[in-house]
Amino acid sequence: MKKLYSNIGKKLMTFAVVIAVIVAAIGIFAGLAMMTQSIVGGLIFIILYPIIGYVSSLTLYAFGKLVQSAENIEQHLLNKSNENNAE
Repeated sequence: MKKLYSNIGKKLMTFAVVIAVIVAAIGIFAGLAMMTQSIVGGLIFIILYPIIGYVSSLTLYAFGKLVQSAENIEQHLLNKSNENNAE
């Protein structure tokens, strides 16, 4: 169970990228489908949805990066502490 929550920062960053790609793909497909009704509406979907997907994933990606940095700092401090105790 512990392995499930290990390296959570990287998992959050990966999840953010996957969500952004899915939202962009849905927008492109919806835009292409909408082009049968309105070319302008379809183009708006094709242009806007990838931007919305990217912007909406930025917060989650940044949080994942923050968690990963905190884990790296914690590991570095633990290594330094162990080196000092060994002396």
